[in-house]
Amino acid sequence: FWPIAFTGSQHATVRDLANVTFGWASAFSYAEDDATVEPLWITTEAGGVRPAGASIDPSMEIAPTEDELGIHAMAVAIDPGAGEEGSSGGRIVAVGDSDFLQDRFVQANPQNLVFAVNALDWLSQDEALIGIRSKNRTPPTLAFASDFGRNALKWGSLIGVPLAFVLLGVMRISGRTGRAERRWREA
Repeated sequence: FWPIAFTGSQHATVRDLANVTFGWASAFSYAEDDATVEPLWITTEAGGVRPAGASIDPSMEIAPTEDELGIHAMAVAIDPGAGEEGSSGGRIVAVGDSDFLQDRFVQANPQNLVFAVNALDWLSQDEALIGIRSKNRTPPTLAFASDFGRNALKWGSLIGVPLAFVLLGVMRISGRTGRAERRWREA
C-alpha cells in the first residue's frame, strides 16, 4: 500500500533520482501512444492495483490476480506542446498521492522533496536549476555481498581508524625521543 516508485522515463523532473515513496497512492491509466503524457514514476512488474471500495487493512492477506499485477504509473507529466515548436501550452504534473510530501515520507526519502521542487521548476518552465539540484541528492545505501564485508567495514571504522591514529602518535613520539637523545649525545 506504500509503494516505492522508480523512474519511468528520463524526464527532467526525475533525472538523477532513484525512487520516491508514496502512501496510499492511486495509479494512472493513459494511452501509451500519447506523446503528450510521460510516466514519471512507475511500480515494478509486481505492482498491484486494488479495485475501488476494496479493503486496505494492512493485516489482511491479499492474493492478487494476474490482471491486478503489472507496471503502473504513479505520476505523469502532461505537456500538450511536446514535440511542437513554438507551442506555449501549459504543463501538468499529476501525482497519484498527496501524502508523499508529508514529513514522515520526506524524512524517510528526501528524494520526494527534490522531485516536488523539480516538478515546480519544470512547471514554471525554468529547467536550469533541476540539473544542479539533482546532483545534490542523497548517496545510495551501501550494498554488501556478504556479512563479512559489512562487519569488516563496521569494525574497521570503529577500531581500525582510532588504532591508526594511536600508532601514528606512538611513531611520532618514539621518533621525537630518539631525535632528542641524539642531540643530547652530540652536545
